[in-house]
This record gives sequence, C-alpha cells and structure tokens, in this order.
Amino acid sequence: MRGIRNTNAEKRNNSVIFLTGAVYLLTLGLSYLLPPGGRIYSYGLIMQFASLLLPAVLYCAARGDRLTKKMRMNGFSPAKTVFLLLFTLAIFCGSVLISLLMGNGAAASDAVSSEPRAVALICLAILPALAEELFFRGIVMTELEEYGSFTAVTLSALLFAMFHFSLKGLPVYLFSGIMLALCAYVTRSVLASCTVHLLYNLAVILGAEKINAFFAITDNVALVCVVLTMVLLICLILIFGECQRTYSAYSEQNARSPQGAKGGKGSFFIALFSPASAICIIIFITALLI
Repeated sequence: MRGIRNTNAEKRNNSVIFLTGAVYLLTLGLSYLLPPGGRIYSYGLIMQFASLLLPAVLYCAARGDRLTKKMRMNGFSPAKTVFLLLFTLAIFCGSVLISLLMGNGAAASDAVSSEPRAVALICLAILPALAEELFFRGIVMTELEEYGSFTAVTLSALLFAMFHFSLKGLPVYLFSGIMLALCAYVTRSVLASCTVHLLYNLAVILGAEKINAFFAITDNVALVCVVLTMVLLICLILIFGECQRTYSAYSEQNARSPQGAKGGKGSFFIALFSPASAICIIIFITALLI
C-alpha cells in the first residue's frame, strides 16, 4: 500500500511539473501570437488569465477537494502584519542588491509610465500577485510537498523564476520565489504570500522612477550595497526569529504539519532531474535562445 501511495504521489508531482511546462509553452505561444507594440496592460490581462488563472482553475477542478483543502487558501492574523512587511522589505532589498551586483540596474522598467496608473497597478501589480501566488505557491508548492518542504519551497521557486523567461532576472526571481514560498509555508496562508507579492509589486512600480533617478546621480554604489546588505540581514534575522516563535506556537497548539512533507534534501535532486523538470528547463533555455 505504501508503494502505491508513493507511486500516486510521484504521478501527482510529475503532473504539476508537466502542467508548469504547459504554462511555459502557453505563455510563449501567446507572446508570439499577440501583435507587437500592443498595450502592456492588455498583454498583462491576457497573459495572467490565459496562461496562469485558467490552468490553475482547471487543475483544481480536476484534483477536487484533495488539493484545495491543502492549498492554504486561508487568511492570516492581523498580528502578522509586521511579519509580512519584513518579508516585503527583505525581498525588495535583496532584489535591488542582486540586480546591482549583477550590473542589471536597480529597479523595474519604466514601461508603465505611458499607461494609466490605476490600470497599470491592476494589470502589473494586483493581477500578477494573485495569479502567480495561486499557481506557484497554492498549487505547485502544495503538490511538491510529497517530496518534502525543502523541495517544495526551492523547486517551486525555481519554476516560478523560469516562468519569467529572463536569464538576467533569474537570480532575482529565484530569491523572490524562495522568500514568497517561505512566507506561505510559515504563515500557512497563500493570501499572506499574495499580500507580500502585491506590496513588492507596488513598491517597484510606484518607486521605479525615484529609484532609477537616485542611482543615476549616486557615485557610491558600493556603499548602497553595504546598506542594502545590512538591512537585508536585519530583516532575515527578525524573520527567522518570528518563524521560530510561530513554529513553537504551532507545537504548543499541537497543530499538524502539512501532509506528505516527509522527503529530505535528496528528494530535491530526484524532483529536479525528473523528466517533467527537464522539459521545463529545456523550454526555458530554448526560449532564451530563440
């Protein structure tokens, strides 16, 4: 019976990774089918609905309550507000720091400047946060928990990073994905990671011009990197301290851990080198080359 359960778990894990590969292909296909020079918010709406939300809804419908009951689609306590703000600040500082160290600039593109602000916020901040968190943290991470929590967090973050099809941005998206996955895992709420994702998107969109202007006039990038590193480390220390207190509270309440989180770090390589993961990696590399 145990062997049958393990086989079924592996099939589910592979199916969700294959689904991610299908999402990659759908996203790439839409990017080529949509006419060049289109309005960015129109592309945002189509991409998020067609390539993320629709597959997510269909997959949830196919899996039924067996999945939706484990997806952490619950709220979070207002007492976690500071905790979520720490995650947001950590992701922001870490992303800017990684971008600076890689010579990619400090902020997002100013492409939204020609769009109505409200529409840009909906299409480039709110909708992506909802769609990406539902798919990658709600579905992918939940299904990968059969491999263990380490694999669920890291592999879902890697698949999230590759979804953006940017080699230069891959380290930033990977870091963001890991932090968002940790947020959802510790708080046991995808809505919490969605809130952090939304706050980060808003910070990038609303602050892009000022951040770019600041780095255009500053000559001491090294000092900025030192400050960002210090702020990031302080945030991480506070975050991990709160994580310890949170899990201590779970222990005192005899709260059950997510089912299936039994794998070790070795399971990560089993999942990473599976045929389904290989297909996702091949699609990502091919998209960068063409």
